[in-house]
Amino acid sequence: MITKADECKKIKALKTYITRNQSNIINYAEQKNNNLPFTSSIIESSVDTLINQRQNQTKKMQWSREGAHNILQIRASRASNTWDKDWQESLKILLTA
Repeated sequence: MITKADECKKIKALKTYITRNQSNIINYAEQKNNNLPFTSSIIESSVDTLINQRQNQTKKMQWSREGAHNILQIRASRASNTWDKDWQESLKILLTA
């Protein structure tokens, strides 16, 4: 049985989450009104397929978790047309390290 204290605890946790992540929470109505993407289902499906293909234990070539993460970052950058900017920022970081 859920107690009043449990409900209060959950509500406080939700409030904390929203407060901490407010800048990352998408306003779907605003995105739609500005003809911007407001769903990631197509990308998520592509990512799931890609990961499942490479992480399948029966394949000869498999990615490590780190390798898969790195490749997905590159593919996401290319898909979102930010590759040139992202690459330049990466080069700056490498050259100043």
